[in-house]
Amino acid sequence: IPGMIPSLASSWNGGLSQNITVMFDVAGIYGYQCTPHSMMAMVGVIQVGDDKSNLDSAKAVAQQFKSSFVMNQTRLDDLLSKI
Repeated sequence: IPGMIPSLASSWNGGLSQNITVMFDVAGIYGYQCTPHSMMAMVGVIQVGDDKSNLDSAKAVAQQFKSSFVMNQTRLDDLLSKI
């Protein structure tokens, strides 16, 4: 999800119906989405290491991003609240 990864981290993008392997070398909070299904809140959050320095910015992005959801509008909030 744009804006929901640590500032020094690289983004990634997988192909439709293709497996992908991602190596995380920067600690922090990462938000990700299934692009064709993001409007149905097919999203997730990964915490790498103990660094939570981008948690507040991830929550701010989530507030805007969830407005595009047609269902499960609290999914990102629920996931981020567990960190």
